[in-house]
Amino acid sequence: MSDNQTKLGVAPNVGGLLCNVPCCIGFIVSIVAVVIEKDNKFVRFHAFQSLLLHGAGFVLGFAIQVLSIVVSMAMGALGGLIGLLGMPLGVGFLIAQVFLMIKANNNEEFKLPVIGDMASLKGYPGVAQVAIQGARYAAGQIRRRLGGEPEAGAFEYHDKGSMATISRFSAVASIGRLRLSGFGAWLMWLAVHLVYIIGFKHRVTTLLHWAVSFLGRGRSERTVTEQQVVARNALNQLEADAAPLS
Repeated sequence: MSDNQTKLGVAPNVGGLLCNVPCCIGFIVSIVAVVIEKDNKFVRFHAFQSLLLHGAGFVLGFAIQVLSIVVSMAMGALGGLIGLLGMPLGVGFLIAQVFLMIKANNNEEFKLPVIGDMASLKGYPGVAQVAIQGARYAAGQIRRRLGGEPEAGAFEYHDKGSMATISRFSAVASIGRLRLSGFGAWLMWLAVHLVYIIGFKHRVTTLLHWAVSFLGRGRSERTVTEQQVVARNALNQLEADAAPLS
């Protein structure tokens, strides 16, 4: 067998195209490709992608039919209208499959930029700067693809430093070789966070919220967990059962 052929007997791009053919043909080819194509990652990618798309179409179509039957039993003609939702759904899946066939024929994979917790970030810290830079990178990649420009390299995080408040009017900051702590670091923490907040209105609102929080002792955010509720009830029960001291 030639190096540019798959175990399906066709070139990889043709194998990927066949996996994305609409209806049962693509579904059957995808199952066969998953079973026999152990080494060709391109064909396996399109096979799994096709199976996922077919599965989603089946689940959504089945849900619409069940909903249509239930509504028809209760409200008559309205159920028939709900059943018609299957038509635009089918057209949408057909367009998606044709699009994926074109991508496969061009030896391309449909890549969706992922940011946040779903992304593999090489052990980068879970801080705002990683999210901000990742979002800008993903947006730039999308613009380049839409404009037909070559994609940029892999995402690289540029550490701009770390800051954290440790008490009222006190913080720590690490920016390169610079190390700060105390009230000066706290002022820097306030300034940096205000700069990265979008919109003048949001900055003013955040500043007023901080002023109330720091000058007063109250906090607007409260989280009550089940553990806290159980512990509080147990303490109340102990107080009620405790004998008074003589």
